[in-house]
Amino acid sequence: MSDLDNWPDPDRSGVPANPERDGWHWLSWNGDPPDVGSWPPNGPEKRGPCWLWDGEWMGPKWVGPRARYLGPCLTPAEVAAAIAEEREACAALIEAHEEVFQSGTSTFAVQPRTKGNRTGLSFAAAIRARGGSDE
Repeated sequence: MSDLDNWPDPDRSGVPANPERDGWHWLSWNGDPPDVGSWPPNGPEKRGPCWLWDGEWMGPKWVGPRARYLGPCLTPAEVAAAIAEEREACAALIEAHEEVFQSGTSTFAVQPRTKGNRTGLSFAAAIRARGGSDE
């Protein structure tokens, strides 16, 4: 498997995730830094689905072996949701550790403590209260 075999459907190299939807996607051409390409599912007249890249129309069969698919470009709402999900996962991990620590069943050789008199639960609350990624 080469580095270029990163397409969502290995049987449809050059076709992005959700090919029925118009959108921008991250691609890396021949190992270059990531850049975006547009996928209008209807493409220009009589061409069918194609990529629009730097003003040129390119078919999936041409793009597939030359570009590595990195994924769709996320909207601000999708980025915010991913950050919130990650933040919640971090807070839950801290709470789980604090439960083990408070129960006295921790097997850490040196049991970590928090700064001052703050507990892991107060850190979990601080993570959840952090809000959006721009704060």
